[in-house]
Amino acid sequence: MRQVVAFYDHETGEITAITQGLPGSIIAHRRPYVVLPEFRSDWDLTHVVIDDQLVERGSADMASMALTRAMAALRARRDGLLRNEFDPIRSNPERWDPLSSEQKAALLAYRQALRDWPDTEAEPLNPTPPSPPAL
Repeated sequence: MRQVVAFYDHETGEITAITQGLPGSIIAHRRPYVVLPEFRSDWDLTHVVIDDQLVERGSADMASMALTRAMAALRARRDGLLRNEFDPIRSNPERWDPLSSEQKAALLAYRQALRDWPDTEAEPLNPTPPSPPAL
């Protein structure tokens, strides 16, 4: 019979993976785990493991984790904007050289705004990226 288990970090109690499998295959992973009553994809958000027991997180822990994940997603989004919107222009002389000094300054200001964005975002759970300049 298949079991639903959560593997976790023994030091922190953070759930690192949720899986289903036969007991023998789960033991073969040689990582700490707890058996879960059912499969849910959000166990890592709602629970931690303390003294080998599954414990529901307090609302402060859950809010902190949601913010941490939102900031990581925001940084990834920022990196994509830099890579896809700024870098193709700056790294291509055929696109960069013909720009006026004002356009270059606007692009460089946009780049700096993107780089600062994670730290300046007022609502990380509902972020609004800096607007690119009109060229």
